[in-house]
Amino acid sequence: MRARLPATGGYDEAAVRGVEQVQSDRSLGCDPPGGCGPCARAALTGG
Repeated sequence: MRARLPATGGYDEAAVRGVEQVQSDRSLGCDPPGGCGPCARAALTGG
């Protein structure tokens, strides 16, 4: 299980790294690296 980081309310470097990790883990290539576009957002929210 991965550690959860506290929410900062901003899209800082930690958030970018987290999105990049999700993109890497799920082989998402439809959004720019670290960008929370439609594909990454769906992966993060289960939608």
